[in-house]
Amino acid sequence: MSTTTVYIALFVASIFYALGLEYARREFQDVYDDLTWLMVVVGVGYVLIGLRALFAEGDWLRICGAFCVAGTPIVVRSLINVALARRRLADYLESLGGDDDTTAEVATQR
Repeated sequence: MSTTTVYIALFVASIFYALGLEYARREFQDVYDDLTWLMVVVGVGYVLIGLRALFAEGDWLRICGAFCVAGTPIVVRSLINVALARRRLADYLESLGGDDDTTAEVATQR
């Protein structure tokens, strides 16, 4: 497959992905920001899949490995930040005197 064909396919896929992200932003506002890491992983993932057509398997696997090694700490950081934000929200709600069941339910909805 030619480089141009792969680039065009990735461009078209990105248009649909951007439309999907916009839909998700409107429909899932409560959790959208917490899932930015997942959106990036999906975007990088489909680019890597497209690049498979341009690279020999060994080279492509090394490229994928580099993204996994570099991306893992960033994803872990995002997950920790989401967990800490939920914990802070639960602590705040608890300080207002809410009962434990309501506090836990509201915090997990964030």
